[in-house]
Amino acid sequence: MRDYLWRLYDLIVNVFYMKNSLNNFLLFLSFLMAINCGSFGPRDSKTAQKEATKYFKSIMFDDDINDTLFTGPILIDSLKNDFVFQWYSKVPRPGATIIEVLIPKDPDREHGYRTKGERSNYAYLRNTRDFPFNEAMLITLLGLPTSDDTRQKTKHFRSVPLTRAQLEDVASFVVIKMNLLEYASCITCRYPDSLADFNTFKNTGNCNVKALDSLITHDRYGKQYYYLNLINFVVLGSPGANDRWDFDKAIMDSIFNDQEEHINTTDDDIIVKIKPRKSCQ
Repeated sequence: MRDYLWRLYDLIVNVFYMKNSLNNFLLFLSFLMAINCGSFGPRDSKTAQKEATKYFKSIMFDDDINDTLFTGPILIDSLKNDFVFQWYSKVPRPGATIIEVLIPKDPDREHGYRTKGERSNYAYLRNTRDFPFNEAMLITLLGLPTSDDTRQKTKHFRSVPLTRAQLEDVASFVVIKMNLLEYASCITCRYPDSLADFNTFKNTGNCNVKALDSLITHDRYGKQYYYLNLINFVVLGSPGANDRWDFDKAIMDSIFNDQEEHINTTDDDIIVKIKPRKSCQ
C-alpha cells in the first residue's frame, strides 16, 4: 500500500512541476493529508479482526497446533488503544484454553497475545496440525516419533483408546511433564518427590518451574493424581472412582519393575509411566 502511494506521489510531483497549475497543487496537498491522516493498519474493528485472525493463525502454526480446535475470533472489548479478540479451545472441553489477541488501533504498535483459562499452558495441543487430537496428545506425552514408525510399541502407544474424561487427564499429564522437564533442568536430572513440590519450589537463575493449579494436579473425582518418582521415570495416574487400580497384577508389576514407558487404561483408570527427560540416566 505504501509503495503504491509513493508511486502516486511521484506522479503528482511530476505533473505539478510540468503544469504548475493550482489544481495539481491542491491535489498534491490532498495527497500529503492522506499520508498523514490515512489508515495503514487496524483502525476499525473489521480490519482489526482480519489482523487478529492472521496473527492467531501464525501463533498456532509456530506451535504446531491445528487452529480449527478453537472457536473465534470473538471481539470482547474495544479499549482506548486496543481491540481485544478471544479464541476458545474446543478440546478436551470448551474453554479449557483461551487465547487473547490484542490488536492496537495505532498501526505503529506491535500486536500482542496472552493465554488464559485453566490450561493456559497449551502444550497438550501440540502436534495436532498433523495428527488427530487423541494421537497428538499421546505423541507429546510419551515423546513418540512424528514420522512413520512401524514399531509395534509405537503403534500401540499412539492408538491407546481414551475416554473423554481421560483426554483431560492426559492434557494435565502433558502440562505436568513440561514442568518436570523444567524441574529436571534446574535440579540436574532430578524429579520432584511429589506434585506439591512444584508449589514450594523457589525459582533462581534461569529456572522457571511453575506452580500448578489444583485443576491440573487433581482428577475428575477431586483426588490428587497418583505420582511416584522412580528416579529415571515418573508414574502418573488416576485409580478412578473406587480409588483402586483395576489392572492385572502383571501390568502393575511391569510398570514398577521394568525400564520401559507404559500407558494403560480401563473405562475409569489411567496410569502412565514416562521418562520426561530422555538424556537423564
